[in-house]
Amino acid sequence: MKKIFAICLVFLFPTMALAQLSQGVRCVQDQLNAAGFDAGPNDGQAGPATRRAIAAFQQSHETVSSRRVASRRLDVTLGNSFCRTIGNLRPDLRAFWPSRESGHFELKFTPSVGPDLREMIGLSLESAYTSATANLQVELAGIDTIIVGSTPSELRALIREHAEIPLRISSQRLTDACGSFRGISGGAAPGLMWLCAPADPETASKREKVWLDFLLAHEAFHMIQFQLSGAIDVKFGSETVLNFHGPVWLSEGSAQAFGSRFSTYDADWRFRIVNYRQLEGRFPDLKGLEAASSLKARKPAVYRAGTVASIDLIDLFGYPKIAAFYENLGRGLKWKAAFEDAFGITVVDFYYHYANVPRFLDSGDPIPGPLKRLVADPT
Repeated sequence: MKKIFAICLVFLFPTMALAQLSQGVRCVQDQLNAAGFDAGPNDGQAGPATRRAIAAFQQSHETVSSRRVASRRLDVTLGNSFCRTIGNLRPDLRAFWPSRESGHFELKFTPSVGPDLREMIGLSLESAYTSATANLQVELAGIDTIIVGSTPSELRALIREHAEIPLRISSQRLTDACGSFRGISGGAAPGLMWLCAPADPETASKREKVWLDFLLAHEAFHMIQFQLSGAIDVKFGSETVLNFHGPVWLSEGSAQAFGSRFSTYDADWRFRIVNYRQLEGRFPDLKGLEAASSLKARKPAVYRAGTVASIDLIDLFGYPKIAAFYENLGRGLKWKAAFEDAFGITVVDFYYHYANVPRFLDSGDPIPGPLKRLVADPT
């Protein structure tokens, strides 16, 4: 369940059945042209005419709305985010949202994936997207592509065919995904989820259903994060990546929390207790789990501490504020400003809460139920 941060934003537009990222840019162009702002031809490319039209549209709405389209420069990964923001400012333009016509995603299977597993994946994904958007209280504008193969070579071919931005996914990562003891594994990138599902029909049995639901819900949550916030290449440096993506503890922790909620139908706080026990009372400093590189260097800590912290945020503020945070990133706020705007507290104050909120009873057992009291720094 690794999110792919290593992406290269070289604007290549291969021919495919569904161009999931450039389709978002075309949505922006359609909306702006319909609103009377000349965005140029509907070509899915974020050129000067489209950017000028965005600036003009933005200026016209500054007097009636404080929610700017974005201060970020439009590129292909931001198409769905900009498309959605424009539609939210002008609801009459939402008719151009790709999702209004085609749903949340399109599935692409290789012939080796059997019909039972295809059906199971399709039903689970549809339910996961529906549940995630309901919990986050968002309507998605764009469509994601989900590719499913049974071998590394099949996945490599599907990625070449359907990825609109080149993805640096190592052969070892694909091999590991296809050799998962769970039977199915994968990852997410802007507009594209990839899954390796063994051809053995036994893996589609009911005993794998909870894991399948968890995995697909986790990755679907990442896909929604990408639709709201866009992406940036790691070559720009860790601080810039952090400001565009937000801290990895929150990205992975919130996806873990939702994955558990969706697959087990249980309260979020119960999954937090599971992670308490995995941490064995040692709660890592979240500051050290912000950068994308920490997912590789300190993976268990990112998932466990990130889940605990994310569920604290969900307890205090609810899932919709998680969505608001990623929307803010898409609009161009740096991550700490995006956090404060979404949750109404500073990162420093939340880190104090995370480190100091009572988590255990006098007996040593974890406190049950949601932790709805924000612990503030007395100084």
